[in-house]
Amino acid sequence: MNYNFESILLRSSLETDLTFICRLEGDIENSRFISAWSAEKHKATFYNDDFCHLVVESDGIAVGFVILAGLKNPNKSIEFMRDVINEKGNGLGHRTLQAVKALSFTKLNVH
Repeated sequence: MNYNFESILLRSSLETDLTFICRLEGDIENSRFISAWSAEKHKATFYNDDFCHLVVESDGIAVGFVILAGLKNPNKSIEFMRDVINEKGNGLGHRTLQAVKALSFTKLNVH
């Protein structure tokens, strides 16, 4: 899945992204807010239709990742499970959140 919104590209995470994803989770600034998953746990979500594991790109560079859960929920509500951005203070997190909201309402058709 690829989704562009206001200079943010959300694309399906790939196995080649696992080093980047695990490095972001292990970063001291990020580890205060989230518990790190193993590469195997991340990889399992790539192939689980109840999850949407996405890499966030800006200007062609990977800057973070997002995990949405509950895509198979019959009530059409999902959990915004993770949003990890490597560069803080420049609006990338805000723009990513806007992109995730747009993706959720327009492509995933959830509440």
